[in-house]
Amino acid sequence: MEEKKYLKWYNKIGYGSGDIAGNVVYAFLTSFMMVYLTDSVGLAAGVVGTLIAVSKLFDGFTDIFFGSMIDKTHSKMGKAKPWMLYGYIGCAITLIGCFAVPVSLGTTAKYAWFFISYTLLNSVFYTANNIAYSALTSLITKNSKERVQMGSYRFIFAFSTSLLIQAITVGFVDKCGGDAAAWRTVAIIYAIIGLVINTISALSVKELPEEELNEGEVKNDNEKYGMVQAFKLLVKNKYYMMASCSEYTYLTQGKRIDGTMYSCTSLGVKIGGGIGTAVVGWMLEFSGYVGTNATQPQSALDMMQFMYLWLPLIFDVLIMFVLSRMNVEDANKKLKAEKGIAADEVTDASDIN
Repeated sequence: MEEKKYLKWYNKIGYGSGDIAGNVVYAFLTSFMMVYLTDSVGLAAGVVGTLIAVSKLFDGFTDIFFGSMIDKTHSKMGKAKPWMLYGYIGCAITLIGCFAVPVSLGTTAKYAWFFISYTLLNSVFYTANNIAYSALTSLITKNSKERVQMGSYRFIFAFSTSLLIQAITVGFVDKCGGDAAAWRTVAIIYAIIGLVINTISALSVKELPEEELNEGEVKNDNEKYGMVQAFKLLVKNKYYMMASCSEYTYLTQGKRIDGTMYSCTSLGVKIGGGIGTAVVGWMLEFSGYVGTNATQPQSALDMMQFMYLWLPLIFDVLIMFVLSRMNVEDANKKLKAEKGIAADEVTDASDIN
C-alpha cells in the first residue's frame, strides 16, 4: 500500500531552502574566518585554531542540551519550529560579531572578542537553529520517500550555497573595500539574507500533531548500505538515515527523541568542522604562513595544496566506508518482526513494550 503523502512540492522546496540560511553562516564561517582573522585583523593562525578547538568543547554540552529542550517543547508552532526561527536571530547577530573585531583593540582583546562571538554563534544560536531544522525532517512527515526528497533538496541548496559563498565572497569583499570593514559589511549582508530565508523556510512547513506522529513510522526498503548506497547517503540521504535511527530509538525505548537524535549529528558535524579548522590553523602556522605577508614561502603553498586536495579525499573515503557498514533499516525490521508490528506501522508506545 502506498504511503500517505503529507507535503506539497512547495513545502519540500521551502524546507530545503533552509540550508541556504544555514550555509550562509557555516560556509562563510568555515571558509573565511581564518582568512579574515589572519589577513585583515593580524591574528596568528595557530592561536586562532587553538581557540576554535577550545570553543568546540562547549558544543559537546549545548548540542545535547538543545536536542533535549526541543524534545520537551510543546507550543502552537510545534517542537522544533520555535527554536529554528528564534535561534537564527542570534546567528545573524553573532555572525556579524565574528567579522567585526574592532581593529583598535589590543591583541588579547581581539582574541577574546573573536572567541566570545564564535562560541555564542556555534555553541548556542547555530546549535539551536540547526538541530531544530534537522529534526523537522521527522516531525513534518511520516512518508519515507518525502523524507528522502527533503534530504535531496537540502543537499542541493546546501551544496549550491556553499559553492556560491566560496566563489563570490573574496570578490565581494574586494568590491566593498578589501579591508576589515569590508568583511563586516559582507557579514551584515549575508546575515540579513540568511535571516529572511530561514524565516521563509520555517513558515513553509507545519509540524504534525504528536498523536499522529506516533501512529505510524517510516517504511524501510533497504536491507543494508553498500558502498554505492553509502555515497548516495553521504550526499543527500543523511537525514533519512537519522529518521531511521530515531525510529530505532522509538522501537526500543518507546519515546520520541528526534531533537536529541539530531543533536548528535550536529555535534559530530561541528566538532569535526571545529577540529578541522583548528588543524588548518596549526598546519599553516607550522608551514610558516603569515597572513599579513604579500608572499608566502613554498612550504606554506605545499601545505595548502595538501590540505585542500588530499585531506578531503582521504576523509571522504573513510566516511563512505563507515556508512557502508551501517545496518539501521534491517535492525528496525527485525525489531518490528519480533514485536509483531507491520513493517510500515508503529501504532503507539504500547506496541513496543
